[in-house]
Amino acid sequence: MDVEYYTVNKPGVIVPVSRELLLDHGLVEPTPVERAERERRAAEWRQRAEEHEARRAAAREALAAITAPVARIVLDLHVENPRGECGGDDMDGYDAEFPEWPCRTVEKVAAHYGISF
Repeated sequence: MDVEYYTVNKPGVIVPVSRELLLDHGLVEPTPVERAERERRAAEWRQRAEEHEARRAAAREALAAITAPVARIVLDLHVENPRGECGGDDMDGYDAEFPEWPCRTVEKVAAHYGISF
């Protein structure tokens, strides 16, 4: 795909900016072809997101059905928090980031029971 660049002139500075970036920020109007392509990509992304969430929902249900005591303790500890992160991993430091759920621990327990995400 060819990238078309524009220049933004400010006193003493010229910055090349791609048309794609200008489109993303609403600084130029898309052509009908660009609009159709962007809408097609957005529809594809929404479809993939829906499929991904359906698989995660099925995996959540399968994990909830596990009753083995040790597995249940681990799964209850590594529960998904409202931000979609694992709530069972202790984090420390100002720049620490919680792992996304399912974390490696939940994935290992799920794999043991034949559940895939």
